[in-house]
Amino acid sequence: MYFAPVIFKKFLASNMAIVANLAVALVNYLSTFLALYLVDKAGRRVLLVLGGLGMALFTGMGVEGRMERRKGSFYVCAFFGAKR
Repeated sequence: MYFAPVIFKKFLASNMAIVANLAVALVNYLSTFLALYLVDKAGRRVLLVLGGLGMALFTGMGVEGRMERRKGSFYVCAFFGAKR
């Protein structure tokens, strides 16, 4: 968040950079309450496992996209869940 105004000013007009920075701050603020609600309802372990599976899935998709050009490439995505 520290460099957001500088980055936005490079790509947007000055007024739009301020609006974009406020939008990012608002999304971060509202996401905090969504995260608190989800942790309260689903629990930390479920969210940890789902987040890990999502990261493994999209990492695998990224690796597959890069390795697709090379014939015979092999990749492994492993996820080890938290023990109770």
